[in-house]
Amino acid sequence: MSTIDKLQDIFCDVFEDDDIELTRSMTAKDIEDWDSLMHIQLIVAAEKGFDTKFSIAEVLALKNVGDFVDLVDKKLEKNSCCYFLLKVFHSLVLFMQVFYCSCPCY
Repeated sequence: MSTIDKLQDIFCDVFEDDDIELTRSMTAKDIEDWDSLMHIQLIVAAEKGFDTKFSIAEVLALKNVGDFVDLVDKKLEKNSCCYFLLKVFHSLVLFMQVFYCSCPCY
């Protein structure tokens, strides 16, 4: 299931409206009941639905549903095992570079 499809389900649940059709350009102006309280409920529901957390700065930077999709994808990427392994590998490479440069035996 794509991120926008899962967000679609979350929006429908939060707004209790199965007729909502998300687009990347959609904003709060496009959904009648989307006020500040509903926005908080959406964020909390998305955090639960995607098993992640959003910072206040990240939430304040959202301009439309497309930004929301991109933020979720970024969070999911950072939470993925591959991302973790890449960070570990990068750390090992940096360690080896420091060790190699500082070791008197080379």
